[in-house]
Amino acid sequence: MSSYPKSHFQYDPEQDHYRCPQGELLTCQSRYKGNATSPAYRLYASEACGRCNHKDQCTRSAKGRRIKRYASDGAKDALRQKMQQPAAREHYVKRQGMVEPVFSHLRYQQGLNRFRRKGLAGVRVEFSLHALAYNLSRA
Repeated sequence: MSSYPKSHFQYDPEQDHYRCPQGELLTCQSRYKGNATSPAYRLYASEACGRCNHKDQCTRSAKGRRIKRYASDGAKDALRQKMQQPAAREHYVKRQGMVEPVFSHLRYQQGLNRFRRKGLAGVRVEFSLHALAYNLSRA
């Protein structure tokens, strides 16, 4: 049983609703203000899920499909739209070959899974030392 990812639902910021792949509207049902450990979000749902022929492909919930929209989703949508352009995809492919191996080396060879220093100044120093060590290994 597969499900439609959130990216298959189109968000309309002007009307503040989602449109499902079958054309039904999911409107804002509730809001969660968030706390120290969980970010704020708006919850979208539709009454149409109960009579939809594609419900088994979309959700396992008896209540129907529910989508949470976080503050960061706008940036994700913009990036997804930008990556549809061939020039952006080409630029990303070049970045993969140049930048990603460096971060892979820092993480897996030098063990930079997390910073051990507190504060921005400490993190800058720690990352600078890792970058220096990487550059020396390449020299």
